Amino acid sequence: MAHNISDLVASARAGDKEAFGLLYREYFTPIYRFVLIKTRHKETAEDITQAVFLKSLGAIDEYKDTGAPFIAWLYMIARNLCLDYFKKKSTIIVEEETWLELGDESFGASALAEKRERTQEIARALEKLSNDQCEVVILRFIEERSYAEIAEILGKSEEALRALNSRAMKIMKVELKNYEV
Repeated sequence: MAHNISDLVASARAGDKEAFGLLYREYFTPIYRFVLIKTRHKETAEDITQAVFLKSLGAIDEYKDTGAPFIAWLYMIARNLCLDYFKKKSTIIVEEETWLELGDESFGASALAEKRERTQEIARALEKLSNDQCEVVILRFIEERSYAEIAEILGKSEEALRALNSRAMKIMKVELKNYEV
């Protein structure tokens, strides 16, 4: 992106809708991917992602630059909206196929089937994790965020996150013992 994120945030806080639009375009995909992995339902992920950006637009003037990346604030909003969604929803429709959207579609039929199987195994393994462990794994390995960024998003110390991640990796290793992950 050719624009400085801090400048875009400042412009958006001053009411510049075009600057907010650029922030939206920059961060839509990682926020959508985070929500999709948590909900495992395409339409729900789309709805929650839109809610994240509507909420952030309405609260942009309350945003405080704490030194953490702007996306950490968006992840925090996404995380809270996902928690609210799961509190309200007693049954969730799971679409395994949705996970395929996250990857490269240039596979042949057998490679696609193998990828589908592996993706389903990873999804099942993630279900064995606590909510906190799952969020750490998603943010650390799928979104490639640092422990410092994750600490800002989840409101936990880096040490606590490393412990959560360690326990999560032990569970994932057992669950995925037939795969090289």
